[in-house]
Amino acid sequence: MPLYLIKTRHSLQGCLQALDEQLMHGSASLEEFVFTCREGDHAGYAVIEAGSRKEAMDIVPEPLRPETSVWKVDRFTADDIRSFHAKAS
Repeated sequence: MPLYLIKTRHSLQGCLQALDEQLMHGSASLEEFVFTCREGDHAGYAVIEAGSRKEAMDIVPEPLRPETSVWKVDRFTADDIRSFHAKAS
């Protein structure tokens, strides 16, 4: 199943509301995220397996979706990287 990176942003002023929204969306959703709020960057990040970008977005509470980005990501092995070099030559 594909991997997706999710980044959801919120402001300092909206931090508690955003965290409450995430909590109300369900503890399973909350457990997927790590937050950088204590570092002054008010954002949550998750890497999840999902069938589609929409399915990945569904773990984000509706009110937070306008400030959310979702990217499909890949893991590369050493063999993948060697293959990339061979193709580039």
